[in-house]
Amino acid sequence: MSRSGISIKGTREGLVIFLDAGYDFEEWKQNLKRHLESARGFFQGARFLLHPRRELPAEQEKEIVELVSQYGLVYLGRRKVVTPLSVRPQPRPSAEANTYLHRSHVRAGQILSTAENLVIMGDVHPGARVEAGGSVIVCGSLRGEVAAGKEGNPSAVIVAYRFAPVRLSIAGVSAPPPPSPLLMVKARLEGKNILLEPLFPH
Repeated sequence: MSRSGISIKGTREGLVIFLDAGYDFEEWKQNLKRHLESARGFFQGARFLLHPRRELPAEQEKEIVELVSQYGLVYLGRRKVVTPLSVRPQPRPSAEANTYLHRSHVRAGQILSTAENLVIMGDVHPGARVEAGGSVIVCGSLRGEVAAGKEGNPSAVIVAYRFAPVRLSIAGVSAPPPPSPLLMVKARLEGKNILLEPLFPH
């Protein structure tokens, strides 16, 4: 059970949002909102299912669906939950977001660069480099070099499902890589330091 009462898993059908028993409706809503806000659009465009672990009246279900939909997710309903896979959200940024979507792996020796935000639907292999004027989101393993906010944007972040870069920087500020791979991590700039924190803090 999650300490927030909310768990999000990836399946073949889409994301499954588990609502754990032992929490009241308002706690569910508050904690779910906190999860989605901390993701900063990471799940935008993803399809989702609801899996409450206790009785959920139709009116409450409607409120939760409306809340989640505000963050750009698409409701599929309540369905049979299949075996969870690695979380692979399907972000579909709008044109207004000035985001470049790369739908494959970035392999050793390749350099992927954009002045916009960058979403990579794949892995960044060792020996590869990715850089963006805005934020970098990797829906897979990040094991190469990464630079976000390369034009001096201090609000840029780096997000990855499996976070293990050999070198990282945000707005020209560099930081040593983590000693071991981390899961679902966000890197952000605070002053002259880069902080690594869970994408979904408890």
